[in-house]
Amino acid sequence: MRRTLLAVLFAAATLAGCKTSQGSDALALSFSAYKTTPVMVTHFSIEKPLAPTPPFIPGGIADEGPPRFAGVSSGDAPVDRGADGVWQVSARWVELTTDRAWEASVDVPVDEVNIDLGAYSLTVIMGPNGLLLIGSDLAGTQKSDMKDIARSCGARVPEDDKAWRLETEAHTGLKTIMSAPRGPVTNPECPTP
Repeated sequence: MRRTLLAVLFAAATLAGCKTSQGSDALALSFSAYKTTPVMVTHFSIEKPLAPTPPFIPGGIADEGPPRFAGVSSGDAPVDRGADGVWQVSARWVELTTDRAWEASVDVPVDEVNIDLGAYSLTVIMGPNGLLLIGSDLAGTQKSDMKDIARSCGARVPEDDKAWRLETEAHTGLKTIMSAPRGPVTNPECPTP
């Protein structure tokens, strides 16, 4: 199921067989969230209009890493639509602890993305109060392996607020995530609404 979901995300985010202006023609894409604020991702895109995806819960404890992600999927690198050396990454998600929906976009300079093991390494991280953070971590468990490229505080999308946390039987891992101990959000980068 998770592999199928990641394949769908790649189909939504990239065009097969297209190479970026320089660097690699492959992308290692991963998703993560802060342990303090697990999320349900509902929309995602790279260099395309924001599109719905099958809802999924990204693994990881990005605020406690490295590593900041629980899995990686490989595919073709996105086409740089504006030929400006920037990938626009967009996402919409719901914080499982607050039921609040957020949407954010961030511009990612392609030349700042690490190429690790032959592919661009891109980690999409959702944090408290609508934080969208793009990392480009190298494979490893040292703090020096972590690289933050871009961040943005998202906008609230109240019409998409949903209590996904109550649907514990409908989503794999949701019951475990919601019952996991977590500390309070402290010093969030984005303001509390």
